[in-house]
Amino acid sequence: MKTLKSILPIIIVLLIELATGILLLWNAALFTEIILRVFGASLIIIALFYIIKFIVLKVKKEEAGVFPVILSVIALAVGIFAAFFPHVIMNAIVAFTLIVHAVVMIISGVIKINLYIDTKREGFKMSKFVLIGALVTLILGIVFGVLAFLPNLAFNVFATIAGIVLIIDAVFDIVSLVMTFVERKKAAA
Repeated sequence: MKTLKSILPIIIVLLIELATGILLLWNAALFTEIILRVFGASLIIIALFYIIKFIVLKVKKEEAGVFPVILSVIALAVGIFAAFFPHVIMNAIVAFTLIVHAVVMIISGVIKINLYIDTKREGFKMSKFVLIGALVTLILGIVFGVLAFLPNLAFNVFATIAGIVLIIDAVFDIVSLVMTFVERKKAAA
């Protein structure tokens, strides 16, 4: 029983991971929008609390630092943006990620193709799989670059992949945890 209590937090985290993956597959846009709106509302409440606290301290002519109120104003702006414009944030994050991946993959594909050509020119036998891998990398880079400018499709593709990865990861972790628990219980008996 002691072992079960010790792994209970891990089980809870894995179940949350599994639920997140399922929710991303079910309706990623709605799930992400809700998370961003809750995050934004929380930031707004916290920021307003500190801004009001700063004003009250100033009215009472007590010492109040300016740095916390500056952070609160920034948090308020981020909170308003997250709460009222979650789609802009979602699309910006996905577009930025896709553009970075596209640039890296295109450069990598070009370097791999160049390496294949140089090696063939020098007379070394090269597998066609090296060229195919290079072309796939280059094509995926171009596809990622195009997806960056199709925000709804890009978000859905990213969310689906993330959901699948989270579910698979959570299932493997849960199975590993259960197997470890069973083995420890057998060893203790």
